[in-house]
Amino acid sequence: MARNLDPKSREAKLEAIRRQNAADAKRARTLSIVAALVVAVLVLVVVVVIVLTSRDGGEDEALEVVPPEGTRLTVAEDENSGGFVIGEEGPVELVVFEDFQCPACKVFEETSGEHLAELAAGGDVTVVKRPISILDRVSDTQYSTRAAAAAACVGSTGDDEAYEAFAATLFAEQPAEADAGAGLSDERLTEIAADAGADVGDCITAGTHLGWVGATTESANEQLERLSTPTVLVDGEVVTGADGPPGPDDLQAAVDAAGR
Repeated sequence: MARNLDPKSREAKLEAIRRQNAADAKRARTLSIVAALVVAVLVLVVVVVIVLTSRDGGEDEALEVVPPEGTRLTVAEDENSGGFVIGEEGPVELVVFEDFQCPACKVFEETSGEHLAELAAGGDVTVVKRPISILDRVSDTQYSTRAAAAAACVGSTGDDEAYEAFAATLFAEQPAEADAGAGLSDERLTEIAADAGADVGDCITAGTHLGWVGATTESANEQLERLSTPTVLVDGEVVTGADGPPGPDDLQAAVDAAGR
């Protein structure tokens, strides 16, 4: 026979049950929160791993250095210091560091390009063109690097006339430095190469020499005390003009001095 509890005992038992239920509910909430935090941490770890893996893969691809064929090294034993010989080779070496996004390089070619061609054809001077990239910051597609890599594709064909024609068109169609935007597309660069007489296949669109541009720019930075474009070296000595890039007279005087 069931024993009836007095009201005081019944209330005490009910209070104990309420406390146990509250404790159980609190424990359940705590476990749920811990479980949610564990899941969130695991998701975050997975995301970080995916991002880092993707980033590492992209950097490895971007840093792959494929030197173009037929370059002349301007620094002994530095495989990334190569440039493209224009015309005949001679005892005096004249190296031009140029960035196709650089307005001063465009002016230099307009004012001194013809004299450089005469020097290149004379047999006394080896004219070497080294495309580098220091102005990617003004473009949202790294046009400076893409243009230099495209020039490397043209230069690797061994056709120096095609290289000069290609470079001339790039300077003629040079985007404004203040807002280069996307610059010329890879497809347009390939068209310019073809118009210049160079069959580059998919070299430009595949970005074959993008990594090399970074490497050769770093090589130039190590070689020069102050990396800027255009920079002209005659037998390793920097040649400057009175108010900027060297003009024809400056180049000739430096060549004459080196040839003595």
